[in-house]
Amino acid sequence: MITVLGLAIFLAVAQVAQAADIEAGKDLAAAVCAACHGANGVSVSDALPNLAAQRAAYIEAQLKLYKDGTRKAPGATSPTLTMHAIAAQLSAEDIANTAAYSPHCPVQRRAPNPRSCRISRRPQ
Repeated sequence: MITVLGLAIFLAVAQVAQAADIEAGKDLAAAVCAACHGANGVSVSDALPNLAAQRAAYIEAQLKLYKDGTRKAPGATSPTLTMHAIAAQLSAEDIANTAAYSPHCPVQRRAPNPRSCRISRRPQ
């Protein structure tokens, strides 16, 4: 019984010790990611993905793929080249911290286009 309790405490402490630093991720996102992906993770362009509320595991996996050069877009577009250059400079800790922050970004939706909300009326 004591062994099981000791193991449970060890595992809980190990998870806390290895937990990513959300505040460090927030600072890195503000300094590096916000220029293209928006201050709150909502992209400044329809061509770039939103990062707000993405799962940490997804963001971490994508950054690792960019870092090691595995992720490539067809034609090696400019955003892909930019992401390779940015990710190459990130440490494993930076990637974990940034990924940990992403789900905590406040989700802000873009205002709907008033033209798309028109109700068409049929002649009576």
